[in-house]
Amino acid sequence: MGPADNPESVVDSRLRVYGIESLPVADISIMPTQITGHTNVPAFLIGEKAADMVKEEYARKSISRIVPYIAFGSVDHKILLEKLEGMGFSGIVSSLLKS
Repeated sequence: MGPADNPESVVDSRLRVYGIESLPVADISIMPTQITGHTNVPAFLIGEKAADMVKEEYARKSISRIVPYIAFGSVDHKILLEKLEGMGFSGIVSSLLKS
């Protein structure tokens, strides 16, 4: 993992492989320097972070389909927010509505 101008970097900070669209890598091999101990815990943490990123991306895509309806006032905001909060997207929706 590292910046695009580093010839040894394969993935960016969002775990996306440089030069290949829609290919994230959630593996212990993304660590810029390997640890000398057991890799079990870092592997779990990388997986947890990758899962959070997938959820964020899904939320962004879902919300981008909903935002036009909010902008034109064709959706009751309170009902929409309640439904999205139940789906775990309340923080992202709130930040979008504020901007």
